[in-house]
Amino acid sequence: LWRVGEDAWLNPSCMDFLDVPTVLKVSALFNLMAALAWLTLAQAFRIAPRAGRLMAAGHLVRIASQGCGDCMAGWPDLLRQAIPEFGLLACAVLLLMALRRMLRSRQRPRDISWIAGLGALGIALGLASGSGLAPQVASIVSVTLLSLMAVREIVRGVGGQLSQVVTVCMTLPFAALAALGLAHAVELLIVPGWDNHILSAELPSPERAVLWFVVTAAITLSLIALMIWRLIKRIQHLTYSDPLTGALNRRAFEQALSDAQAQLQRGHGFAQWCAIVDVEAQRAHARDDLLVGSQAI
Repeated sequence: LWRVGEDAWLNPSCMDFLDVPTVLKVSALFNLMAALAWLTLAQAFRIAPRAGRLMAAGHLVRIASQGCGDCMAGWPDLLRQAIPEFGLLACAVLLLMALRRMLRSRQRPRDISWIAGLGALGIALGLASGSGLAPQVASIVSVTLLSLMAVREIVRGVGGQLSQVVTVCMTLPFAALAALGLAHAVELLIVPGWDNHILSAELPSPERAVLWFVVTAAITLSLIALMIWRLIKRIQHLTYSDPLTGALNRRAFEQALSDAQAQLQRGHGFAQWCAIVDVEAQRAHARDDLLVGSQAI
């Protein structure tokens, strides 16, 4: 009985739950639910609406770019090869733009445009040449560069405000995507036979499909964590600042004073400076607001 059970476990037919069409369906369902969730946050709750719409678009593009097996059986070969490559590149661009929106980065998207433009040009030239290898190499290299840029954006945006462990956890999915892209690019260039494999539109192995799905889910969870962090920062800002001037209010002063007293007990001194602004009661409220605002600034 043990031998029969062992043979059944080693038999690939018993691993049907990991067959590629099933993994692709699960991935498509996950991306669809994630897109609906981001749209709900953006439209109904007005939470980072631009970033939410970009994320929803990225998940929908991912559904179209991951392949679906026999659903493209009657399509032209050029179209079947172009959709996954252009879709993967577009998905990476949308995710990086959404990430910058969440982090409120003021950097212009010129670097994204350059990488995306060169990647799209490489894909188009590869498709025009009839090669199956060149378009995929161009898209994989572009996605790898965009993933590394995402790691840099997270480190710059939250590196000084969160612990190193949290920062590493947020950047790990994008770093994993970059590592997978680099490894796959090297595999395409070194291992023979990939050109025919791509042109025949064969599905990836179950392990590869599962790995890409896990990375996609991890990136989504990382961006959700960034969204929660942004909401917490916003709530803290509303709690500890004056809505008129943006200056810290009494609650923030008491918290800062409590922290300073705790530091004083550890042997670190601090200084306190106070200024009193006397506004006459008979002045108009608008002039009072302008005066208080200028003093706070």
